[in-house]
Amino acid sequence: MILKYTDNISNFNLAGGKGLNLKKMTDAQIPVPEFIVLGDEIFKSFIKRNDFESVLKNITCPKNDSQKIESLFSEASLAPELLASIDEALISARISDSYLAVRSSGLDEDSKEHSFAGMFSSFLFVKGPKDIEQAIIKCFAS
Repeated sequence: MILKYTDNISNFNLAGGKGLNLKKMTDAQIPVPEFIVLGDEIFKSFIKRNDFESVLKNITCPKNDSQKIESLFSEASLAPELLASIDEALISARISDSYLAVRSSGLDEDSKEHSFAGMFSSFLFVKGPKDIEQAIIKCFAS
């Protein structure tokens, strides 16, 4: 699911901490830029589509395997239907011609027990369909 800043907050339960907090600020009328959020099922479908499930299950040391994962992901692509949906959502949010920040966020990135702030990648000043796709894939790899 691709969420837009205008969607109901109840849809943001699988949006990750950054997406949920952006939505909360929007609803509180705190000025934030327009945004879209890719739900976690998009990441899951990317993993499945590119047949990465077995590779990820065999990770024993994420620190040591991170370069292997990044290399593997960098050769992958997003589904054409997803790219079209992302483009539609960006047009609908009136940000398709803007420079974007593409950021990753885990569902449990920050909790009362743990903080993983700064672990995931962010890419700034991303513009254009190919660069957006590559930034999303790099976020997935992080």
